[in-house]
Amino acid sequence: MSEGRFDGKTVVITGGASGIGAATARRFHSEGAGVVIADLDDAKGAKLAAELGARAVYHTTDVSNWPAVEALMQAAVDTFGRLDIL
Repeated sequence: MSEGRFDGKTVVITGGASGIGAATARRFHSEGAGVVIADLDDAKGAKLAAELGARAVYHTTDVSNWPAVEALMQAAVDTFGRLDIL
């Protein structure tokens, strides 16, 4: 398997459960990134993370709530050891 442009990088995508966010999550994942999908739609977010499989997780996040955003950033670091792209 060839190396992707984002191998070893961690990406957080808000609004990542559907639409442009989901397309972005799929693209970064296909390029080798670890992807944290953040959204309020638990069903769609969890389904997308399961679809992508390895290197993808879903995290419920309301971006209008600062403690929730801080928890999201910490979850990315806890899961993948780093955060490179938001």
